Amino acid sequence: MIAGLLLAAAAAASMQASQGTGLWFTCWEAGTPPVMRLCLQGPEADGRQYVSLRALSGEPRAIAAHGDSVWVLPEQGEGAAVSLLALRARWDAQMESWRTSPPQGLDRLPPLEADGAVELLVGGPAGPVLLSRRQGGNVLAVHALRRGAWHTLPEVRTEDTPIAGVATADDVTLLTRSDEGEAALWRFVVGPDEWSRTALAGIEGTPHDLVRSGRSLLLGLQHDDGTRMLAWVQDGAVVPWASFDDVGDDATLLASESGLHMFRMDGETPMVRVLDRASGEAGVWEPLRLRSNLGGRLWSLAVSISIALVVVLMLVFGRSSKVVSLPEGCQVAPLPRRVVAFFIDFVPGVVAIPIVLGASPLDLASAVLTGPIPATIPVLLVAAATTVAWGIIWEVPTNRTPGKRIMGLRVARLRGDGIVWWRTAARNLLKGVTILVPPLAIIVVLGPLGQGPGDAATGTLVVQCGGGPKKV
Repeated sequence: MIAGLLLAAAAAASMQASQGTGLWFTCWEAGTPPVMRLCLQGPEADGRQYVSLRALSGEPRAIAAHGDSVWVLPEQGEGAAVSLLALRARWDAQMESWRTSPPQGLDRLPPLEADGAVELLVGGPAGPVLLSRRQGGNVLAVHALRRGAWHTLPEVRTEDTPIAGVATADDVTLLTRSDEGEAALWRFVVGPDEWSRTALAGIEGTPHDLVRSGRSLLLGLQHDDGTRMLAWVQDGAVVPWASFDDVGDDATLLASESGLHMFRMDGETPMVRVLDRASGEAGVWEPLRLRSNLGGRLWSLAVSISIALVVVLMLVFGRSSKVVSLPEGCQVAPLPRRVVAFFIDFVPGVVAIPIVLGASPLDLASAVLTGPIPATIPVLLVAAATTVAWGIIWEVPTNRTPGKRIMGLRVARLRGDGIVWWRTAARNLLKGVTILVPPLAIIVVLGPLGQGPGDAATGTLVVQCGGGPKKV
C-alpha cells in the first residue's frame, strides 16, 4: 500500500525528458518499493514502444540528451561535488535492440566542484553544459565538459532563473525568466567568448520551453488556462506560430531531426503527441507501451536448445554410427556433390522469399552470413520451411530430391533396410534447423561419415550410386 502511494505521488509529478536520437525519459516502475527507470523510445518497427534501460537510485534532478548520449544529474547534496552519469545507446536494426555503452550500469563522469546548486543541465554535440547559482544569487557559473575534462566558461551575470537551453558545437543559448515573469535569451558564442542578452518583450504567458528546430529557435509559452503557445524567435522578435489548448504545465516540448513532439506523463503512462512542422497542427496524445523482451529471449532460448540438441545427437548417434551395409554399387557421397545437390534443392526456398516476404535473395545471403537474429528470422524461416517441405515431398516416395537425382545421390539406411516416412520427415526437419542456424552445417565436415544432424538422428546416410559394388 505504501509503495502504491509513493508510486502514485511520483507519477503525479512531471518526469524528466530529453530528446537525442531517441526520446529519453524517466518513469517509476511498480514494485516494492517502486523503482525509478531511465527509458528510451526510438526507431523500433513499432514507434510507440519504449524500453527500460537502467534503474536509477532515485529521481534525478535533470536529464539531457544529444545524439546517442544521455546525461543524468542525480540529486546533489549541499556542498557536494557534481558527478554526472552518462549512457550511450545505438539502435541495432538487425538485432532490433539498443546497444548500450557501458553494457551495464552508467558511466560516472569526472566530478565537478560546482559553485552552488546546479540549476540547469544542457546537452550538446560537444558534451553537457552545467549552470549553477553562485552564492549571492546574481551570477550563474557555467561549466562545459569537453574531452573528459570540465572547462569553465564566462559567467552569466543575472538573477533570472534559467528555464531551458540548447547548445551547438559553437554556441549555447539559454532561456531565462525573472521573478516578474519577463523572459530573455542569453547567447554565448565561441570566439568572442562572451554572453549577449536579448529581452523578449511583449510576450504573453510563462516561458516554458526552448528547442532548436533546424536553424531556428522555437519558444514555448504556457498559459494558466492550459494553453501552450509556440513561437519562433527571429532577431529577438517573437513570432507566434501555433497554439494548443490541451497542454498542461507538465508537458515538455522536444525537437529532433525527424520533427517536433510533446511529452507528458498520464499517471504511470508516458504520452507523446507529434507536431507537424509545416502546418503547426498537432496529432492526438498517444500512449507509449513498454516493449517486452520476451520474444527475443524465447528465440535466443530456442536457438540455444537447437544447437545443444544437435550437438548431443551428433555425440550420441553420429560418433557411434557404423555402416552395416549399403545398396549394391553405392558408396558414401563425396562432400562436393552433396553441396551442389543441396544448393539445387535450395532454389525453391530462394524463390519463396520474394513471393512470401517481398525480400530479395540478397537478404537471404545476408541472413545466412549474419545468423539467427530477430531481423533475419522471417527470411530464414521461409527458406527453411520451403526446403523442408520440398525435401519431404520428394524423399518420402523416392529417397532422393531433384538435386540428389541430378548429382547421382540418394538417401540410404546405415543398416541397409528401407526408410520409413517418419525418418525422412525427421531428417528434413533437422535440415531445416541447420538452415535456421547456419553454423551447424560444419557438423557435416566434422562427422566421421559426413552425416548432417538429420542423418545422425535418423540413422541415414547420403550415398552415391553407380559403378561396381563397394563394401564399406
